[in-house]
Amino acid sequence: MYEVESGPLRKISHEHRVEIGRRISDKILETFRDRVLSVFITGSTAKALDRPYSDLEMTTIVKDNVEIPTKYYLYEGLLIQLDYRQESDFLKAAREPGRDWPIAADEYRNRIIMFERDNWTRLRKQSRRTMQPTSQRPYASQLWE
Repeated sequence: MYEVESGPLRKISHEHRVEIGRRISDKILETFRDRVLSVFITGSTAKALDRPYSDLEMTTIVKDNVEIPTKYYLYEGLLIQLDYRQESDFLKAAREPGRDWPIAADEYRNRIIMFERDNWTRLRKQSRRTMQPTSQRPYASQLWE
């Protein structure tokens, strides 16, 4: 899908990193079309804490019958991680946090939405409000605001 480069990393501004994310999102949609429900930037870029040599982490939510492995690229001197998650797995992880839930919760709380089909993100937030937590520790889905 993307031309893999070799060579040194480049200094990239936050704005340029987000713009690259938009281009990648467009390519993902062009390639996988109606199988994609949402594409968003996560990690330090989503929190505007990225530094000149930070990577770009992106998550694509796909329909449950679609399996696409995580991919890593060097693109325009920027390291990129593209994580493809099936909708039900993503939502289950939000409802049932495991031992790494503080790290995973960051993906639900901090994101820059590049694309969402049929208000997918908003609908997930609405369904989250109906969940009743069984402990005092917040679920990752409760943090997804």
